[in-house]
Amino acid sequence: MTLRVIASGPRPSARRGIVALWVFASIFSGCSDKHSSPVAPEPPVTTTTVTADSTRWSISGTVSNAPEQAPVANAKVETLDGPSAGQSTVTDAQGHYALSGLQPGTVSVRASLSGFEAASHSISLTANQTVDFALRPASADPAPARWVLAGTIRDAGTLNGLAAVRLEVLDGKNQGQSTVTDPAGHYSFAPMEQDGFSVRVTADQFVSETRTVTLSSALTMDLSLRPVAPAGPVTTGRVVNGVSDQALSGVLVHIDGAGDTTTGPDGSFSMAASGPTQVRSATLTSSTTIDRITRLRVPGSAATITLMPKSLDLPSFDQMFRGDGGVLHRWTVAPRVVVQRRSLKFTNRTDTQFTATSVVMSDAEVADLMADLRTALAQLTGSTFATFAEERVETATEDEVVNVTRPGWIVVARYDGLTTATTFWGYTKWAWNGAGEMQAASLMLDRAFEASVSPYHRSLHSHELAHALGCNHVTGRQSVMNISARLDITAWDRDAARMAFLRPPLNQTPDIDPDPYTINTLRTHQLFWSGAE
Repeated sequence: MTLRVIASGPRPSARRGIVALWVFASIFSGCSDKHSSPVAPEPPVTTTTVTADSTRWSISGTVSNAPEQAPVANAKVETLDGPSAGQSTVTDAQGHYALSGLQPGTVSVRASLSGFEAASHSISLTANQTVDFALRPASADPAPARWVLAGTIRDAGTLNGLAAVRLEVLDGKNQGQSTVTDPAGHYSFAPMEQDGFSVRVTADQFVSETRTVTLSSALTMDLSLRPVAPAGPVTTGRVVNGVSDQALSGVLVHIDGAGDTTTGPDGSFSMAASGPTQVRSATLTSSTTIDRITRLRVPGSAATITLMPKSLDLPSFDQMFRGDGGVLHRWTVAPRVVVQRRSLKFTNRTDTQFTATSVVMSDAEVADLMADLRTALAQLTGSTFATFAEERVETATEDEVVNVTRPGWIVVARYDGLTTATTFWGYTKWAWNGAGEMQAASLMLDRAFEASVSPYHRSLHSHELAHALGCNHVTGRQSVMNISARLDITAWDRDAARMAFLRPPLNQTPDIDPDPYTINTLRTHQLFWSGAE
């Protein structure tokens, strides 16, 4: 009987095992020592000898080119396993081959040739058989690289893993692939082709997200989903680092009478709010920032809430910006500045009027002074005020009495005899109202020092302007507000000023905003004055 099998490419079939049982006769012999005791005779051993079947079979056939069916010459045909493994031959010009003298049993036969995909077939050899092969041309392109995309999906509020989240590929070579997260929120796609594509992430009761992925190696992509905003009135906001303006995730937001929530990856939060609009106390806490207590209108419009990083150096911040009564005083509108060109005769630090002398500043001196003040203003207000609301230059007549305390103005002048009377190169008085809002300042510079060749003119101007903006001396670190007035504005000064001008007046340590109703009742025209060198 002849069996004809056509094999096209690798199509392994089930093998039928043939078990040959060989029983071998064992012959035992032995000798005993002459001093040994006699040994009882063993029972006779029955042996059976089975002679291997001497029958041999052959496999023959043709190798052709699929799908043209043209003969393939010089293709190698070989047995891979079984009793006759290792035999081989090559096809002739007509694609014929023959393997003979093969022992019975299951054998795998493979045909191969460079430029073609190898084809193989497994047969049970119990008779001469014909096996034809049709070889397919090898693919010109190598198999595409494949990579695994995996990660964890979490609740942006609780940071717990989310189960049953669906992830699906929307485009590209891997379009249509999908997976879901396990109970811990973990997911893993089957290996995917190297490509760029979009992944959509969806879950019940959460806001869907779509992320763009470039898969060129094994990639871990973790995501946090925000809960869907509750129906009805809500209170929403975004929490950021006041110094860097970066979003702060994982911040616990507690609103009295409303509940708790946690900010998501973009710093945002949302909380249901019922009942009429009212002002409620809110506390914001995280491991990297100073706790802040403020107030929110609930329900109300979205609010951006800034937090102070713990790296800010709170004691020095308190010295500089909360040095008067332990609360923050600052300008809430850009101040106006006037420079008096004629030097004034110093009498007493508490006086508000001084007599003009015969000495007048040159245009170049006025320009240099104003340039220093403009630069310092932007840096010492965190760029809240890039320029003064108004700039004015006045020249009093000699012996004229000049008023140096004007609401809404910083009055700058040189004084004869200031250092002699006080030992200070400069002295500034500043005033605020009961709401903590800066109202006026008088900035005094010693004329002799200003006319000297000292390298500290600019640092003194910055130091005294900071007083005019409501700042006090700093002793805990290097700062423009060191009492020596020899240091220019530092990076810490700029960061601290940015935070101060993100806070309402009367903010107190560590970061407690005033009750808005208290602010309203204290908003009066009464002035409180302070002064420092």
